[in-house]
Amino acid sequence: MANDDLIKSIVSQVIQRLAAEDATPSGAARDAGRGQAAAGSSGAAVGKGVGAGIGGLAGGHGALSSSAAPAPAPRGAPSALVVLTAGDAALDEVHRQMSLLGERYSRLLVYLSPSARKVLDLPAIRRSCPGGELLGAEVTHELRALVESCEAVYLPTLTLSTASKIAALAGDSAASLMPIYALSRGKTVVAASNSVFGLRRDLPPAPEGFRQRVDALFSELAGLGVQVVDIAQLAGRDPAGSPSTGAPRAASVARGGGSCSEACDACGRCAEKNEPGVRSLVQGGAHRIGAAAGTLVSDRGLAGLIDHTLLKADATEADIRKLCEEAREHRFASVCVNPTNVALAARLLQSSPVKVCTVIGFPLGATTPTAKAIETRDAIANGATEIDMVINVGALKSGDDDLVRRDISAVVEATGGQALVKVILETALLSREEKVKACLLAKMAGAHFVKTSTGFSTGGATAEDIALMRETVGPQMGVKASGGIKSAEDVKTMVAAGATRIGASASVAIARGEASASGGY
Repeated sequence: MANDDLIKSIVSQVIQRLAAEDATPSGAARDAGRGQAAAGSSGAAVGKGVGAGIGGLAGGHGALSSSAAPAPAPRGAPSALVVLTAGDAALDEVHRQMSLLGERYSRLLVYLSPSARKVLDLPAIRRSCPGGELLGAEVTHELRALVESCEAVYLPTLTLSTASKIAALAGDSAASLMPIYALSRGKTVVAASNSVFGLRRDLPPAPEGFRQRVDALFSELAGLGVQVVDIAQLAGRDPAGSPSTGAPRAASVARGGGSCSEACDACGRCAEKNEPGVRSLVQGGAHRIGAAAGTLVSDRGLAGLIDHTLLKADATEADIRKLCEEAREHRFASVCVNPTNVALAARLLQSSPVKVCTVIGFPLGATTPTAKAIETRDAIANGATEIDMVINVGALKSGDDDLVRRDISAVVEATGGQALVKVILETALLSREEKVKACLLAKMAGAHFVKTSTGFSTGGATAEDIALMRETVGPQMGVKASGGIKSAEDVKTMVAAGATRIGASASVAIARGEASASGGY
């Protein structure tokens, strides 16, 4: 099975499994215990069937009765799903676009999130598409069947919260799970940007810094395949992705003298082929540029990619001091040390750009989410700014996706936004399917990097694993290669495969262009 087909298959399986887990009473109780709002009676409610046509329902914002799961659409008759969240910008245009969608599709399903039911004008929605079928507030029929029955998914009132969850593949409700599943199946997903910015005329414009962050979010959505448009263009997009007035123009980095041809082929290697154009984007406020696997940036030294690592049990204070001195000298990205050495490393590197990284649940990953969260808080209090946590390998291999996700989420939440989180997969112990699933769960949980190995197991990083991990997480997340990297050539191989960070104990030899015979961390 090709990588892209494998990834789509695993995405579908994980979303289904997590949705089913969250729909159980124990799942709902757990989410309530974490303070998460549940849609209806379950933490990730995904619909309780389709009611009568919207035109036949009582007005107002109260709960609506629902009937059985939707019947399959007539053969050859296109269907679409509209997901309404609590965005309240340009509502007159929202109603007009829904009317156009109602005319375009022979069957239009409409889902309102619980918050949308409190904010939006349901009678106006009913008038805009009287033939539409309203999904109940508590959707419990199979999510997969619902989305599979539709040609496209539209989000006219996309909120910042829902947009962020879709971009992170962190579906926790019907409103975010349905478009995520649609994307995993290669279906058209079109979202209006207006409510994300909050562009109501009675409100002041959003500050420039906010707009730049939201633009970056839109870029992440586009990378997943979401068509982000102005609300006035929503119904004008056909299922192939083209506006009704013609084919869309591809977004590209402004030309600045690079080697790109005049017609952008969307290779994703602007950082290599068009450096002046990339620099202009950075100067304009961009804080991250996506790059395809294999992109090589000529002005970035190998040292800046490396986490200078010492995790041996017998590491002394003198060893840690030497490690930090070497990191300062060669300007490595970070030093990676055991938690007991974090405070010392933080003091030694206080005036340096070198970060302090530590390991959590190391090296087996077999501690509980609570234990890992406590370890994380302690490490950050001592000065850590990057966290490398070991995934619960046993839970992953047992198919307990929910525990794996909660385990990673516990660490992410424990950082309080004060540290990057890298998730160590221990790839030598995993099948290809498990590697894909682990990457997906790390992304759903909000981690910043996925990492190959602890360096203490049966194998280390391979270029094949790095390429698979990069293809799974996309350009928005970092990929760290660690374990068995001893030379500059090893580093170049990993970077070419898609790695953006290298974990190595042979860092000095690598920086000097030498090979190292030393092994282990």
